Amino acid sequence: MTEKLKDLMDSAADVDFLPVDLGAVVEAGDRAVRRRRLAVVAGAAAAVLLAGTVALAWPGPDRAEDPPVLGSPTLEPAWVVGETLHTPTSAFDLGFDPVSFVRTAVGWGFLDRDGNAFSLVDGQLRQIGRGASGDAALVADETGAWVGWFDSTGARPAMVSVDISTGETVRFDDHVDGPGREEFLFGSPLYFDIDDGIGYWIDDRGVVAADLRDGSDRVVTPNRDARWIVDVTQGLMVRLVEGAEGDEGADVGTEVVDGDLGVVLPVEPGRYVGYLSPDARWVSAGETSPTVVEIATGEERPLGGGARDAVPFEWLDADTVVLFREGQGTDTLDLLTCTVPSGTCDVVVSDLPAQDVNLPGGGYLG
Repeated sequence: MTEKLKDLMDSAADVDFLPVDLGAVVEAGDRAVRRRRLAVVAGAAAAVLLAGTVALAWPGPDRAEDPPVLGSPTLEPAWVVGETLHTPTSAFDLGFDPVSFVRTAVGWGFLDRDGNAFSLVDGQLRQIGRGASGDAALVADETGAWVGWFDSTGARPAMVSVDISTGETVRFDDHVDGPGREEFLFGSPLYFDIDDGIGYWIDDRGVVAADLRDGSDRVVTPNRDARWIVDVTQGLMVRLVEGAEGDEGADVGTEVVDGDLGVVLPVEPGRYVGYLSPDARWVSAGETSPTVVEIATGEERPLGGGARDAVPFEWLDADTVVLFREGQGTDTLDLLTCTVPSGTCDVVVSDLPAQDVNLPGGGYLG
């Protein structure tokens, strides 16, 4: 990775992107929550969850131009600069500067700097909750309609999930009170991901899978065996593998396991696979030379001819992954889409202002 890109990634504290080096999650024996850094982590302000969905007043066409509508067969890369959500074919003025945002199959979820959560579905922007600030990450079900976060405010902190297609809100407030207690492996409850209506988080019992539709939950791994979860898709989990005791908490890499915790893609020291394709056939990898790895065989396929200094951070469909790389301009980024397994790539947009751009991404990584 070039020094320019390293400096850019270090200095973009307000930009939230997807570093693939999970080893940095542990520093000096203490685990620090570090989000994807190309969209800023929300500030410390927080408030109680709103009861229900509040529709915002929306002025005329000068506020919105061809608002992006999801749910169609063709998904596009997206990014935010300032207060505007962009795709290659459309733009939408949000009226606020989001610190992060996530994609679902029906629309978008956003966080503002005060910890307010919003949805954008069919061109309609609505506030769906509050309290998603501080260390809270906004997570989403990319193939469904759920958006979630950990709300640490109010009398009873809770894991909050909202179906943005209906406005249904579900709160799980057992086993999450009192961040900082030693029962929390990473110092606080964390909402990792949502997959097919199942929320995955860590509370005082360990890693938990909760059905957002019927309210049932189960402990996937108790605290003594709990691992940092990077991604969950089609029931497969990408999770962190730590070194043996005496290794000063060093991380080895990441592995892919099934619902019974059977390893389907073993860890290779120093390799950090990241995000699973929607059909769970591939997983993205690579910090300096971007690749995808076939889960069934372990075979690596280079992206963009093995070009350096590009990071895969999102799947649009089972055959298309989105990357960012250092642009030609000063402190700029390019977005590319790459076809799997051929690895051929096309530039979507060039020279985005790296200090000001947000890319979609939820959960905790790196």
